[in-house]
Amino acid sequence: MKRKFSAVTLISVIALLSLAACKGAPPAQDVPEEIVPPSSDELSALDAAKAAAEKARAAAVDIDAQELVSSDWDKAEAVMNKAHTLALKATDDVEACLSATAEYQSAEKLYKDLYAKALPLFAASSRERIARAREAAVEAGALRYWMNQLSLADTVSEKAFALWDSGNESDAVPGILEARDAYFALLSASHAVRVRDRIETQGYKDDDPENFALGNEKLNSFAASFKEGGMKASRDIADEALLRFNIALNKALARIAGVSARTAEEKRIDADKIKASVASRDTWNEALDSFTAGEADVAAERYDDAIENFDLSASLFEKAGSEAADKRARALEAMQAAEEAIKASDEKAAAAEEVLEGAN
Repeated sequence: MKRKFSAVTLISVIALLSLAACKGAPPAQDVPEEIVPPSSDELSALDAAKAAAEKARAAAVDIDAQELVSSDWDKAEAVMNKAHTLALKATDDVEACLSATAEYQSAEKLYKDLYAKALPLFAASSRERIARAREAAVEAGALRYWMNQLSLADTVSEKAFALWDSGNESDAVPGILEARDAYFALLSASHAVRVRDRIETQGYKDDDPENFALGNEKLNSFAASFKEGGMKASRDIADEALLRFNIALNKALARIAGVSARTAEEKRIDADKIKASVASRDTWNEALDSFTAGEADVAAERYDDAIENFDLSASLFEKAGSEAADKRARALEAMQAAEEAIKASDEKAAAAEEVLEGAN
């Protein structure tokens, strides 16, 4: 009996010691995965894939694929954006680098597919757009200011569409884009001449001489830059000239709008002194509306409209004041007539009373 008890006791002690050992052992910890940086060859492959995707995207943009096949365009853009996001971690993580490379390659293929899908639609779209651009350029004065350049643009356009019509679609694309740039360049250059002439005619050069001079410098170089193979540069020059002249013109118009606003405010104060807001409410409210519209125009930098609205407001406030003054004058005349009538009536009453007293 004693031997049996000892054996049971020994087994129990061993079990307790085993349990204690299990409880005291530290828990197993997950070993973090090691992040391995990419090799130089893998980074070079990433750069090449990105460049190829961006080139394919630019080619698709050139033929307006984002407009002509817009539903497919969004899918390609999503893949491109995913690639850009992955590429942010690419220099530290080989997995991110390889994934970004694969996404750029997928994006390149999608953009090339978009190019192929949009290309047949591009010619018809471009013919219409170029025709509108030419018409707008002529309306802006291209035939008057840039006759030789317009003739060259027509030649570029005719050659490009002749290539297209002969079945050389891909070869025609650069020429079509050249023609488009040429006509838009002429449109901007023609507007630039008109804005410059307005500044000179109306004496606004001193408001912003620096931008006026920069606009002239760009415009003077426009004709020499206008040549086959360089229409994009010509368009940039024309756009810059127009921008500079518009900045100079807007500075002058902003000054004039300020003067017109102050004049309208002075007219409002004068009209308010004779209670025009009450005596001529409709005209007064119309004047206020015009003034508010002028303020909105200034905020939106529509200075010509602002000047027109402020000038209208000033004339309406003046009109409201005149109407109020006329009403006031008529009221005073009526009051004076009433007083004279009362006075005459009193005099008649007094005379009648004297007659009655004499009769008594």
